[in-house]
Amino acid sequence: MKSISIHKIDNQLMSLIQKKAQEKGLSLNKTIKLLLREALGLSQTSEVEKRKKFEEFSGLWNEEEFAEFNRHTAEFNRIDPQDWK
Repeated sequence: MKSISIHKIDNQLMSLIQKKAQEKGLSLNKTIKLLLREALGLSQTSEVEKRKKFEEFSGLWNEEEFAEFNRHTAEFNRIDPQDWK
């Protein structure tokens, strides 16, 4: 496995890398490798991690909420034969 050195990283970029490392609880080295993999399309995120990225937009239902939804929409699953004449 190869190693590289990156010289003259500006303060803004370094600050963002440090922030990302702190958020993920990773070392700077692991964070930089993760960012490079993601940028190059080599990300190894699991299906669970992919879903978590969208939770805030889609939301999740618990069993009770799912049952309530099914109760309120059950009528939509009924077929009235008169509608097909």
